[in-house]
Amino acid sequence: MAPPVRIYLTFCRPFAAALLALTGFLGYVAWCAKDGIWHPLLWFKILTTLLVVYVADRLKHAEYPYYANLGISKARLWIPVILADMLLFGLVMTVATLTPYVQLWPDTD
Repeated sequence: MAPPVRIYLTFCRPFAAALLALTGFLGYVAWCAKDGIWHPLLWFKILTTLLVVYVADRLKHAEYPYYANLGISKARLWIPVILADMLLFGLVMTVATLTPYVQLWPDTD
């Protein structure tokens, strides 16, 4: 039986803002830059996600027995969160590269 979504939301609440802000920022950079920016941004996202996961894993170490008592391993907690984050990143990057860049503030020169 799959754990309820609420358990995942409770688990990822402390670090979800960092991952979402990073995804939004990288989407904005891709929207502004367009050409040839996918690969560097993808590697930057992977490395920073690993850093966030490492820090969150260290900070949430005391909470793992709670999830273990519910029958949920660390892998069953982390894999859906990381997959959802990477799928959202792929969606944001796709939308950012397909939408035309419109300069929001015209130059006054």
